[in-house]
Amino acid sequence: MARRGRAAPWRALSLGQRRRLLCLAASSGDAASLDVALAHCGCSANKQVLAAAVAGGTSALQLLLQQQPPGPIRQLSAVCAAEAAAELGQLSVLTWLLEQPDYSAAVRAAASDLLRAALRGRRDAVATWLLRHQPRLVQLSHQPRLVQLSQARFLGDILELASVHGCEEALELLLSGPASAAHGLTLPLPALLYGCTADVLRGHGAAALGGYNPAALASLLSAAAASQTPDWREKVAWLLAAFGDQQPQPGTYELAWSESLQRTDARMPPDYPERLEELAARGFRLAFHGLAEAAAKQGNAPALAWLLDSRPAQLLHSGLVSAAIEGGHAPILRLLQERRARTRPPDVGVDADERMPAGAGAAASTELDRALRPLAAETSDWAVLFRQAVAAGGPLPLLRRLLLHACEAGQQRVPLDVVGLAAGGCSVEVLEWARLEVGDVAFRTALAAMEGRQLLDIATRGDWLAVAWLLEHSMGPSPSVTVADVGLLDLFWYVPGDDSKGLSSQGRLEALMALAWLRAHLSARHALGREQETDLNRLERSIGRGCFRSGVPAVPAVAAVRSRLRGGGAVGFMRWLFGGCQK
Repeated sequence: MARRGRAAPWRALSLGQRRRLLCLAASSGDAASLDVALAHCGCSANKQVLAAAVAGGTSALQLLLQQQPPGPIRQLSAVCAAEAAAELGQLSVLTWLLEQPDYSAAVRAAASDLLRAALRGRRDAVATWLLRHQPRLVQLSHQPRLVQLSQARFLGDILELASVHGCEEALELLLSGPASAAHGLTLPLPALLYGCTADVLRGHGAAALGGYNPAALASLLSAAAASQTPDWREKVAWLLAAFGDQQPQPGTYELAWSESLQRTDARMPPDYPERLEELAARGFRLAFHGLAEAAAKQGNAPALAWLLDSRPAQLLHSGLVSAAIEGGHAPILRLLQERRARTRPPDVGVDADERMPAGAGAAASTELDRALRPLAAETSDWAVLFRQAVAAGGPLPLLRRLLLHACEAGQQRVPLDVVGLAAGGCSVEVLEWARLEVGDVAFRTALAAMEGRQLLDIATRGDWLAVAWLLEHSMGPSPSVTVADVGLLDLFWYVPGDDSKGLSSQGRLEALMALAWLRAHLSARHALGREQETDLNRLERSIGRGCFRSGVPAVPAVAAVRSRLRGGGAVGFMRWLFGGCQK
């Protein structure tokens, strides 16, 4: 961290790169490195950073937690750290958090989220420990009817998580309890086929089979073929026997990447090409296009190579390039170039919400730039690739090269959206480059059109360097009053009486961190009155208690802000922040 002890080097780094450096400092347990990183990184210590500290052990985590402001932010940081510990299988860190007087109550209150995290991480030992030490998680007796229904939904969710992630001991513990029997819950068969062994399937599969007819067999066979356990052949045989088709005719069933598993982030197993080859030899048809796009999106080069070898003429299409870019996988692009794929992206726009995964920014870097170079001569439209690189927080050399390719191909210049670059997590260096590229007039026009909602979204993602840069250059109204008003309703997507948008612990933490940062940044330039400080303190206490998550429709802070909105208080900045969305 010695080389990063000044602010200037951090301005050349994207949000993803800055956060990774903060993760390194957090996991090191070195106080000096953490101080430097926190002082200059310009981003929040979110769950990713807390997970890195958890991996560094209790001393590293304690150091990071002590750096957080006391109160709700520190409490929620401890909860997110506990979730990370459960997902990483760090039971010693989890028990340490439960023993700390400052964090114990908040962590225990989040026991259901801890259980979900343990199951997502395939940490069977942690999940069973939680079930045994937190028995109220799945007790439904002597509860009001609405509570029982909510608990039943929760139980159904964790049964699916335990199944798809192969946490078999926790699964048996859940199924043997009175709650499952009381509500007649059964296991979701696709999840069972994908995550658990054939022994578990033989024990519980018959009950799960009741809701399926022969038309679903191809989808179920696809889930079995993608199984994370080596006994997948036994599962295929069990399914065929269960449906009375032990010797299927060639071509009867088409195997695809199972749609029923998409929401669980299922992955292709390492020996998937060998499985597909064996199944194809047995007469099963393969949905080559869907399988190839899934392999490209997941970055599974061996599976994609086998599929391309099997159907080269059919599969060398631009959809694979877009899938590889979406997943952020440079090796897949190199593979496609080697097979001389057509690389023209589909001629459609990219929705603002269809952004790359958090880890994709690392791949959309120099390595991805190298992979794109050989494709330049064959590509005639770079707009989609450019937008995807922007959404990934791509580095300046990559963005420059994409624009250069567009010019060399004789295309119109790809429009530069400065606010979009900031939202994608690009570096301040990229923002400065874009400002010079678009020119002063277009730059001022773009910032004048910027809505407060966009600024607040960037703040909640924790990119404070970008927010500070936008505020510094913004031609919008000066924030002359009440930082408590700054995005209160927008930060929480708050709708009175509607709890469907309640935030997770991580969401509440990110929103609180954004609110605290905005308060500090704006109050450094604009003095706050006593009334505004009181409102802000009320707001922080309400969020810390989770009032928004539990659907409380009108805490005093909300009422105060709403009355100001209706009464025209802080007219310029407030109307700009909310973009006219509050009536």
